[in-house]
Amino acid sequence: YEDVDEYILRQRKCELNDLVNKVISQELSATDKLLVELHWFQGYSKSEVARKLGIEPSTVSRRLAKITDIPSMTS
Repeated sequence: YEDVDEYILRQRKCELNDLVNKVISQELSATDKLLVELHWFQGYSKSEVARKLGIEPSTVSRRLAKITDIPSMTS
C-alpha cells in the first residue's frame, strides 16, 4: 500500500478535480463560483472574500464547506 501522505494527496487532488468539474458544469451559482475563484484560485482568505463580496465571513465558510462537500463516487 502507498504511504499515508501519498494517499491524502491523491484524495485532495480528486476532491479538487470534482470541485473544478462542478464549476465547469455550472452546478454552482455565480456567487459560489466567485467564492471558489477568489479563495481557491486567487488565494484570498475567507475574511478577504467576505469583505470583497459584502457578506459575513461565516457565510463564506459555510458556502465553501457546502461546495466542497462532495459525495464519494465510490461505493
